[in-house]
Amino acid sequence: MDSTASIIQQAQNQNFSVQGNPSEGGSVLVKIISSTEFPLDATASISVNSANVTLSQNELTFSVGTNFSEISITVPEDIGCADTSAELTLSFHQTNTVEKVALIVQDNDRCLFIAKNPNGAFALGFDGNLGGIPGADAICASEKPAHFPGQNTQYKAFLVGRYQKNGAPVTRGIGGDEWVILPNTKYYKFEENLLEWQLIFDRTDSQGKFPFNTTFKPMYYTATDMWTGLTSTWNTTGSKCSSFVTPGIDWTYGFDSQGGAPQNGNVGLANSPASSGIYYATKGCGSHALISCVLVK
Repeated sequence: MDSTASIIQQAQNQNFSVQGNPSEGGSVLVKIISSTEFPLDATASISVNSANVTLSQNELTFSVGTNFSEISITVPEDIGCADTSAELTLSFHQTNTVEKVALIVQDNDRCLFIAKNPNGAFALGFDGNLGGIPGADAICASEKPAHFPGQNTQYKAFLVGRYQKNGAPVTRGIGGDEWVILPNTKYYKFEENLLEWQLIFDRTDSQGKFPFNTTFKPMYYTATDMWTGLTSTWNTTGSKCSSFVTPGIDWTYGFDSQGGAPQNGNVGLANSPASSGIYYATKGCGSHALISCVLVK
């Protein structure tokens, strides 16, 4: 069997993949990996079907006895929070064969939406008995828009408070393991009327707190209350609809009387990009307010 025939036979048994998928806003060295080793040196032209992806070279060399070649891929920052896909095309010179390789570009940004309970029996939103923070997270999962990226369960409620996790008490608080806002991250919302992603706030700080800036877009388009449990200075000591029935668990006191004095919860204004977006008032837990849901993957 001559060398070309050997390469052709080898190519018929090969599958290619990418190791080290790139992310937006930077460059990364990735490996183009074959499922089998090359019996001889091989070269291939490489191209990509996306104008947003830049390759460091237009030709790859696969050395005899190896199963990979490396290339640097650069992707600029984009608008929105969804991963994108592209396709690499390898055209091998010796065999005139073409291989297609899927490429996933990971998005470093995150997105959020407002859970509204549009079919609620009393009013838009939810009373303070959210079923605790796990119940609020379940609400976010159930109201995730179909066109938002990620799994339903990857969306969590933008709330602070105490709850039980795996039988142990935990707290969702600023900068902790349970906090849902990532550090050094941009957040987007989807504007339904304009059918476009819009930047809500730019680059959270190292604790996952977002800046207050009136030039940013608000989370929601109307001045509607939104449960947070926060103060305007990111203090987590705000009222959180704590229950008499389940002491030490927040967001479990709502419309139905549970005995004792009525409870309250801190709310922000969902249409405010200023500090009033996380706190502007304390209201009774029998009242209704929205929930902000964020992608945490």
